[in-house]
Amino acid sequence: MVFPRFRTLAASAAIACVSTLALAGSGVVKLRNNDAQEAAGGTWRLFMTFALAAPPSMPHVPMKFVFTEQVRFERTLVDGSDEPQVHRVPVTKESPIVELVDVGFGDARGKVFKDSRYDLLINRERGFEAGEWKLQVKDGDGREIGGALNLVLKGDNDVVDRRSMTFTAKEPNKKKSREERAAKAAESAADDEVKADGPPPPFVDPASHGKIAEEDIKVKKGGCGCSVAPASPMDFGSFGVCMALVAVPFLRRRRPTS
Repeated sequence: MVFPRFRTLAASAAIACVSTLALAGSGVVKLRNNDAQEAAGGTWRLFMTFALAAPPSMPHVPMKFVFTEQVRFERTLVDGSDEPQVHRVPVTKESPIVELVDVGFGDARGKVFKDSRYDLLINRERGFEAGEWKLQVKDGDGREIGGALNLVLKGDNDVVDRRSMTFTAKEPNKKKSREERAAKAAESAADDEVKADGPPPPFVDPASHGKIAEEDIKVKKGGCGCSVAPASPMDFGSFGVCMALVAVPFLRRRRPTS
């Protein structure tokens, strides 16, 4: 009965050994600094080094950088303080932020190495903020390279106002407010009043008092003052015919005596 138990212990030890070797053989990732200061534009630059167990089969290896926020640096305004206070607020059940990048392990000559240096730039537009984060690096197959890294992103997050509301404000003087409104209304009416600029213009233009050429009337001396139009040739002929008709009866009455 001792032998089967020994086989079980040996198998467990072998499995643990293989797992350890696999983790060690996947490589190591290190950060130059475990904290990064926020730069202009809300960005952080991370400097890291890779040390794989063997050179990869290609010069550029696709990798996943998985960031999980652990603590948020919350800046809050509280009662009794004019400056925001920084508090460490634990974060739970937050979805990780995944950055997909290609890390180069080769040079311009095409030679591939097992070691590499890489600078990763992250920003607030992708959801990052000042706080404490956990960083995991995985290869294209999802296998983690090295262990999880602790990262601190320094910076100033947006201010959260947590001051209590006060209801002790004095009620404004309604009488004074009504007087102020009346005074402002009077000033506004005075400003809107139309004021004359100089004397008003005359109703009739003085220039129109003179004699107009079109209104000149020709006055006949000794007459009624009306203008008489010149007679046309047809008027004199009609007058002659009328006179002849009037004289015919008189000519018939006066016959010469024998």
